Amino acid sequence: MTTLPKPAESATPETESAPQHVKSMQQPAWHVVLLSVFSLSLYLIYWFFKTAKDLKSRASEGESGNPAEPSLSVFNKINPFWLAVALLVPTALGPLLMIIPMPAVAARAIAPLVPIVTLGFFAFIFHSIAKLGKDGSLLKNNPTFPAFCLAVAMAMLWTLVKLPSYFMLCFTLVSIPVAVAQHWLNDYWKRVEPADAAIRRSFSMGEILTLLIGSIPLTLIMLTP
Repeated sequence: MTTLPKPAESATPETESAPQHVKSMQQPAWHVVLLSVFSLSLYLIYWFFKTAKDLKSRASEGESGNPAEPSLSVFNKINPFWLAVALLVPTALGPLLMIIPMPAVAARAIAPLVPIVTLGFFAFIFHSIAKLGKDGSLLKNNPTFPAFCLAVAMAMLWTLVKLPSYFMLCFTLVSIPVAVAQHWLNDYWKRVEPADAAIRRSFSMGEILTLLIGSIPLTLIMLTP
């Protein structure tokens, strides 16, 4: 009795999933300037939070006891949200110092502390980013100096708010030093990320919300005679 051969099972090739590109942490530096200008520099607070969050994520990578970036170890002890809140507090208290009755001497002594504290937070982020520079570069060898230069540049650009009429909006150029720091950070991400990492070109939802909220006072200023 002859047995018929079993029909060969049709091979079902496994469908290979399309390669998933890693999303890059890079952000175009011009995003920082554009979003800051059209949000009356409100975006810089969001940028501060996002950057601290990204640096904390990088600091927590790597095996236990062998962090991916030892120079960012301080961010393991920092909550980016509360760090951004601490940045926002002196900025929010600034207008209150103008309406709270106090002696003129006390007001003159306290008023400069608000921008100094705010710039101190940005200097901290600038210093952390500068430490990620290439080996042998100025950023890596002496991160304090470039961080100090960016903080001083922010202070000088912030004084443009004293210009008359619509020229006071030039103070939003305070974002230029922040864009320089973003350029430094992009250079670092480019070195540590995969070569095929997908770079974001569009605005994120958080950036769009910040832009919408910040554009309201900007529109009111432009429509005010």
